[in-house]
Amino acid sequence: MFKTILQPLIEFYELREPREQIILLFGIPILVTLLFYIAIWQPLQTKNTKLQNTLTQEKSFTEWFEQQNSSLADKATTFDWSSNNLPTVIETTLRENNLNPWKKRIFQNQKEETVITFEEIPYDKLSRWIRILNSQYQVVFRSANFTAVKTQGTIDVKLTLATTHDTSANTQSPFNR
Repeated sequence: MFKTILQPLIEFYELREPREQIILLFGIPILVTLLFYIAIWQPLQTKNTKLQNTLTQEKSFTEWFEQQNSSLADKATTFDWSSNNLPTVIETTLRENNLNPWKKRIFQNQKEETVITFEEIPYDKLSRWIRILNSQYQVVFRSANFTAVKTQGTIDVKLTLATTHDTSANTQSPFNR
């Protein structure tokens, strides 16, 4: 099988002058190596670098978010929940902080938790809003799911929130479970 494939190539090589044979002998491996680098190696390296950068950003953001969540829990003050409910407080603070353009969905689940989903929300606006919820209204996280997006400085996030007046609320950071 190899003989039938290689035979035309050997004949082509033998018909060349010695000078052309030397050029073919050194040129073909160089050309194959160059094509391998351009077509396979470089794209893989580029993708690997992008993934490593994304992972680094995600870790950095998670650490920052965890730090913000713990510092907010330390600064909490008392809020009267007798005349308010969590969805109302969330909607009001979203409107006051101009976050409605990024809000995709908000609902209250069966455990009296409020679940809110944002798309491509800027980190700084989200952290400011979370700080307000925690310090002024004692809202804590039950869970948080973050997804990196292409736009730098933004994330997709799904938060499950509860109040500290709910005795079953978990006040730990969602990253320490």
